[in-house]
Amino acid sequence: MRIRNDPQSLSFVLTKLLVNIKIRFIMSRTIEAEFQKAKTLIEQVSKLLRLTGIWPDYLLSSNIRYALAILYYITFIFMEYCDLIDVFGNLDLMILNLMESICHTIIITRVLMMKFSEKILKVITDINEGVDDFYTTIEEKQIYIEYYLKGASFYNISVRYGFITATAWYITPLTNYVVALMANETAILVIPYRISTFFDISLTLQRTIIVYIYEIGIIYFSVCYILSCNIVSVAVNNVCCRLAVLSRRIKQLKYENNEAFITASFHYFCTDHLKIIRVVETINTAFSLVFLNELILITALISVIIYTIILNFDDVDIVGLISLLVYAVIMISLIGLNCVISQNLINQSTELRDTYWQCDWLNMPISCKKSLGIFMIFSQNPLQLSAGKFYIYSMPNFVNILKSSMAYVSMLRTVNSK
Repeated sequence: MRIRNDPQSLSFVLTKLLVNIKIRFIMSRTIEAEFQKAKTLIEQVSKLLRLTGIWPDYLLSSNIRYALAILYYITFIFMEYCDLIDVFGNLDLMILNLMESICHTIIITRVLMMKFSEKILKVITDINEGVDDFYTTIEEKQIYIEYYLKGASFYNISVRYGFITATAWYITPLTNYVVALMANETAILVIPYRISTFFDISLTLQRTIIVYIYEIGIIYFSVCYILSCNIVSVAVNNVCCRLAVLSRRIKQLKYENNEAFITASFHYFCTDHLKIIRVVETINTAFSLVFLNELILITALISVIIYTIILNFDDVDIVGLISLLVYAVIMISLIGLNCVISQNLINQSTELRDTYWQCDWLNMPISCKKSLGIFMIFSQNPLQLSAGKFYIYSMPNFVNILKSSMAYVSMLRTVNSK
């Protein structure tokens, strides 16, 4: 077969080659720009937390801002619990108080932990450390960008949803007051959150307005809780991304290559896997007690809310019923969020375990086989988040949490019927 020497064909091939090179160069620059942007996600999360010094640093100005903010919030929660003591014995008022006070207790626990836990600072340092060195190829950077987009989407949706929800709760009494005034009905302005002010604010409208304005700062702390959840999400997303890249590298390793190269590559794989395990251990150490606190309080609160809905289903108004249902969904979502994040971590670490089992170990050097055996043992227990280091967050356990809440509801109904 004779090869035709066609200048036009040669020119076409060269032009196509140059176009492909140019396209790949442009794609490479775009991916690099997105990669650099992806590394700033944790900084985006930190902006609002730095505003009042909640971000874990030890600057004097930050500490002063934090002291003022935490004094305000602790005073508010103290007045909430004083109100709980005042209404003790009145089931309806106690439930209304607990719906708010338990939620704010959960928030302040996170706020205190964020500032004073050295493990949180270590988690943030670990997820930012060596990002440029770890992701070396365009394909690996694309994986990192994909996980960044998931984290950024969760950040944008959760912060907006948290802000809107907290703001809606805050302005509802004011909206009801304005509507009543416009309808020429008896209008009474009540404060958004139940607190004991130690003086009668109902005597004058001005007192109520002052307390109303005082409580506006609670919206910010509600958003801070969402931001602390985003820190966990970003950290776990980073771990999942590294696990995915590690799985890809193991699958692509050609064991018929130079033995020294194979041994060195597998050594780096093992080192990276150990670093990932240590990061997850740090995350669990930092958040396990907070997770346990939330697990206990939220499970109990969900039970109380559902019991209240059942108990007063015939008497409660539609707006009140919807408010209780929305509140119950929010509380369930807070537990579900931890379970979803942990399940993603379990799935990705399970995939890495399967990659170890499926790799071409027969053609490995002896030293690699020994390392492989060790990491097969390590990977038998998947990486996961835990509450108190004994209750594993996962989707099956999320269902068990809901079952436990319903069991508590049945117990409350049984006690009430006797």
